[in-house]
Amino acid sequence: MRTFHWARPLKGAAVTGLAVLACHTALTAGFAAARAEERADPDNAWAGTEVWLATFAVGLVLAMPVMLWAGMRLLREKDNHLLVVGGGLAWFFAAGCHVDAWSADGAGRHVPMPSIAGMIAVGALLSWGRLADRLVSEDATEGGGR
Repeated sequence: MRTFHWARPLKGAAVTGLAVLACHTALTAGFAAARAEERADPDNAWAGTEVWLATFAVGLVLAMPVMLWAGMRLLREKDNHLLVVGGGLAWFFAAGCHVDAWSADGAGRHVPMPSIAGMIAVGALLSWGRLADRLVSEDATEGGGR
């Protein structure tokens, strides 16, 4: 089955949007649980640290690449290496710069909408037309003709 050239970026944007929503929800819930542990035991300087570290590792590092890969595979798209690696790094930097606001004492902290829109745009661009395969095949074609 052949995918239209314009459908792949739309799939990438949709998968990225859903992955951002899921990761954002996981980060918000995890940091809220860490704050609750800190409030429950204010004398312990390390209260909430384990939950905060687990939330950071799962929400910023692990979940996004796995969700991007799984989402694109569910939509029957292959060769998503660039989206998985680039999208994971983009999420790490987009959400990572706001971790202090999330982990601070206060509810309702979120990633700003421009960062979320930028993440979705990055997902669409990185999933567009199997760019990594085209770069590799162009290098092989240039070297084979000489």
